[in-house]
Amino acid sequence: MLDDVVAEDVSAWRAAFDEVFAGIAGMFGRAESRRWARSYLTGLLAPVERKNSWQLSDAAGVVGPDGLQHFLNRSRWDADELRDRLRSYVTTAMIARTVSAGVTAGWVAADSAYGRDGKLRAFCEARRLSYVLEVPVRQTVNDLDGRRRVDTLVGRAPAGAWHRVSAGLGERG
Repeated sequence: MLDDVVAEDVSAWRAAFDEVFAGIAGMFGRAESRRWARSYLTGLLAPVERKNSWQLSDAAGVVGPDGLQHFLNRSRWDADELRDRLRSYVTTAMIARTVSAGVTAGWVAADSAYGRDGKLRAFCEARRLSYVLEVPVRQTVNDLDGRRRVDTLVGRAPAGAWHRVSAGLGERG
């Protein structure tokens, strides 16, 4: 019985990993780079004490660290873009899982790292979730009559529309 539960958990984990990886695989132009990226992520997620090339390679089932080191040092891929894509996926997955579990919330809040992500806004809008997202002043958002920069919209509001609220001593916001 326990073996069946463990097998189901592993199967569900693998399916979730495959889904996430499918969303980022296109960032790696060559099949070999995609394989190494998958091995690298598998190693990072493995329960190994030290996360160096030897242990990551072992955890991913690869003999020796050379291929992984070559991937990390010489392959062409954008770490910032990868981070943003994964952040976007994890954020929307967490919100979806929370809503599916029946947790009710008045709104979703996030800082500018998430506010820049149009996918997060679209995700919230599609699910009719209210949201408050910090965005850079140069960000464009939908207005009633088109797209406008945030600083333009803020400048249009009458002075009495704003009320300063402290986020706490020494905090932004």
